[in-house]
Amino acid sequence: MDFFMSGYSLAIIAVIIGSVGQIILKIGTTSYPGSIANDFFSSISSFLNILFIPQIFIGLACYAVSALLWIVVLSHLEVSKAYPILGLSYIFVLLLSFFFLGESLTLTKTLGSFLILFGVVLISLKVS
Repeated sequence: MDFFMSGYSLAIIAVIIGSVGQIILKIGTTSYPGSIANDFFSSISSFLNILFIPQIFIGLACYAVSALLWIVVLSHLEVSKAYPILGLSYIFVLLLSFFFLGESLTLTKTLGSFLILFGVVLISLKVS
């Protein structure tokens, strides 16, 4: 199986798509004129208005694509090796939120990200 279609590469692609979806959802929440917390369940029309904010809709679509890819990933990898790869989403979201949302990138967040990366690599090693 070539690397691009391997379980690990598909897992990383799924995680990246899901992470991008998270950033797009955040952007969508800032474009809503009201209070999403108050309006989300207040009525069906408010709920639908929120769901059809373009960025919210696109973010949810990213999650759907990510979930479909994840099904393929699970057909290639043991769940005990695949699931920790989802931890990379913390790193991708941290970086994307720094570059696209202007959020802070602190030493604590950076060190935590390196620990997550180390853990994912450690779990994915084929050591018997």
